[in-house]
Amino acid sequence: AKKVDVAFFEEISKQDLPDTRLSSAIFNNFFGKKRRDKSAEFKAQTTIEPQEYNLTLQIEDLFFDTIKAIQAPNGETIQVRVPKGSEEGSRLRLIGKGIGGTDLSLVIHIAEHAYYQLVGKDLYLDLPISPWEAALGATILAPTPTGAVSVKIPAASESGKKMRLPGRGINTATTKGDMYLTLQVQVPPATTAQQQEFYAQMERSFNWSPRQHLKITR
Repeated sequence: AKKVDVAFFEEISKQDLPDTRLSSAIFNNFFGKKRRDKSAEFKAQTTIEPQEYNLTLQIEDLFFDTIKAIQAPNGETIQVRVPKGSEEGSRLRLIGKGIGGTDLSLVIHIAEHAYYQLVGKDLYLDLPISPWEAALGATILAPTPTGAVSVKIPAASESGKKMRLPGRGINTATTKGDMYLTLQVQVPPATTAQQQEFYAQMERSFNWSPRQHLKITR
């Protein structure tokens, strides 16, 4: 029988057979990555963000708990309780009211008002007054979102004077807002001869100029 060189055979075997540790690492790196990619893809497919619905409120709505009827994306008409003091951009989560049983996120927006301005929990209002109310003082009614209030205008008031109504802003369990009135003296138009003569009499009666504090030179 022909004698086989055992040492040579063993050397050839070592060259032909790959390192099992290296093969295992390559296998795990390749197929393990695929498994991780599949897992991440499945997780991305099953993680669904809540759908959004924009709900616009009036400033008057913020002073009380308000019930609003909305039509959810799934076609269902639902009654939503919006707590008083809700802020711009705040959210309400409605469980299972989105399409396919997902959650619905209500995003609160506050509409601009014709004459109120909201800053935080405080409310601001430019309050027009007449020249005689400003000069002589008067007690007048001022609007607020919760009803008219009586306001005493001091004599000799000027445009820009601010008056504070404590607690007339938006109040919640943790915060309390105020309302601020900025007086704006409005001059009535003189459209008749009698009204124009009245202004002329005022000019003759008062030795006064609204620009007397300014240094005006020619």
